[in-house]
Amino acid sequence: MENKFNPREIRLVIGLGNPGKAYEKTHHNAGRMFAEALAEYHRKNLKRSLRGGFAYAEIGKWTLIVPRTFMNESGKAALRALKAFRARPEETLVVHDENDLPLGEYKLDFGRGDAGHKGVASVTEAIGKNFWRLRIGIQPAGGGRKKAEDFVLRRLSPEDETEMEMLFNEVIGLYFRSEN
Repeated sequence: MENKFNPREIRLVIGLGNPGKAYEKTHHNAGRMFAEALAEYHRKNLKRSLRGGFAYAEIGKWTLIVPRTFMNESGKAALRALKAFRARPEETLVVHDENDLPLGEYKLDFGRGDAGHKGVASVTEAIGKNFWRLRIGIQPAGGGRKKAEDFVLRRLSPEDETEMEMLFNEVIGLYFRSEN
């Protein structure tokens, strides 16, 4: 696989985050929120996998995965999803929050290390590092760089939520508009 992202080569899109009301619309749930926005865009409902520890929706060739595990155990659900849908790591896009990027920005990377992100570390431990990553920026603007532990589990402000939704719409429009 070449190092240029091609959504047609992706089979699984895994949105990392924490389950439960306490974590809804927090910075740390950016990956999960993206997955939910993608399902909504394609008018698909997430169905619960009975044995996999994840919810999923099929969108053409893509299968959207939302782990029902906590962030630090995302690898368990990712491995089960790869097995259940017979996908390879190279055909997988893991979507997660990224403290090193400003809110409203994103980067696509392949085969990187986890850079201290516990959810990505869990996935890497389970399936290796040869997968695509959509890193969604969560670093708040103004006031200098903030430590992740100081804000990642706080709810997004209405302005930040709007910024995140605009980013999701941009990414969906560029890469996930059609059902492949």
